[in-house]
Amino acid sequence: MNPALRHTGPAVALVGSPDRIAAVQRRLPQLEAAFTGPTPPPRADLDQYRLVLDLTLDEHPERIAEYARYPELILWGCAVKRSLAEMAFPWRNEIRVSLLGLNALPTFLERSCWESSVYRESDRPALAAAAALLGVETEAVWDEPGMVTPRVLFLIINEACLMLDEGAASAAAIETAMRLGLNYPQGPLAWADQIGPAHICEVMDRLRALTGDARWAVAPRLRRAMLTGSPLAPGT
Repeated sequence: MNPALRHTGPAVALVGSPDRIAAVQRRLPQLEAAFTGPTPPPRADLDQYRLVLDLTLDEHPERIAEYARYPELILWGCAVKRSLAEMAFPWRNEIRVSLLGLNALPTFLERSCWESSVYRESDRPALAAAAALLGVETEAVWDEPGMVTPRVLFLIINEACLMLDEGAASAAAIETAMRLGLNYPQGPLAWADQIGPAHICEVMDRLRALTGDARWAVAPRLRRAMLTGSPLAPGT
């Protein structure tokens, strides 16, 4: 049995930015986290927890060194900007923790099903255990930068921004077409504003660098929104 599944305590720690912690708390109002904060609990206390949700792990991959040697711990961290394998590589010979990936970018934590990955096949029982502990559904995807949903959505957002740059359609027309024509809950530009253009650009830039594929080239309008903080959606 995976050592992480033998831990009897239900203690959960939420680590990350206030907005992402708040998103988890809205999604899981029944969850009583034993710890919340922008950085991990003290290393000496980590053996008190069964599950750590590190919602900004891919922005601070060095944190894996703090978690690595706790075989009874499940670490479920954001792994969109970097894969678990990439983040764990410097400590690959020390990884005892059960290591899981999560799409924890803004707006995705509120979804009914959490897109997740595993570092090793032997970590799959830990993913099932973590999902059961929190009462969430999961969809397992490959451990790759961008995961699946962000890749698809960010290409759509980027294409909408290219259409704006080319004058092919107005922002209002794009939003209406996607909502009414494709039954999207909101238009791609409004969705981009909620996710944050900086997150989108960072993921696309990394995918462009890793793959060399020109389709990941960031549209000028999207890059400008990242640099200036200006909204993409009309009326915002």
